[in-house]
Amino acid sequence: MLSTSRNSNRDGRPVDPEQAAPDLPGIEVSPDGTLATADGNGNTYLWNVASKKLTGTLADPGGAGVWAVAFSPNGKTMVTGDGNGEAYLWNVASQSLTSTLTDLTGTGVNAVAFSPNGKTVATGDSNGSAYLWNVATQSLTVTLTDPNSKGVRAVAFSPSGTAVATGDENYSTYLWRFS
Repeated sequence: MLSTSRNSNRDGRPVDPEQAAPDLPGIEVSPDGTLATADGNGNTYLWNVASKKLTGTLADPGGAGVWAVAFSPNGKTMVTGDGNGEAYLWNVASQSLTSTLTDLTGTGVNAVAFSPNGKTVATGDSNGSAYLWNVATQSLTVTLTDPNSKGVRAVAFSPSGTAVATGDENYSTYLWRFS
């Protein structure tokens, strides 16, 4: 069994799990089997599942809790979303930050996903909007506004990449189609 209950203070010292974030906001497995877990203390941990070893810790640049994590289809890039309204793109191999996608409302990024071709990232925020970003240019390409104005808690692309599903805090799901 792989234990992912490692939490740390901002200075990197492990903390008592009883005092750590009450949940595991983000978890994702890459195509090569790397496990990423995010925590409310502002860290994303990378684990080698085969060896059950921690291989890296990525600290949220804004110091906020990390609420969402996703790998690109080829596993080379990872996106994290935080409580300050930022989504960060990371080079997985070097464990380095490559760019920042700033939520237009400045509210927490609750959900992130890559398109099947890896060229687009979807983010969902606490204000009820989802955004589609061009990964290469880090530019916003589409804004999707939840009709109920509830926080977007989940985003997912269709296998063809021509539709995005969003789920909100009001337990509603919307399917957005693109031409």
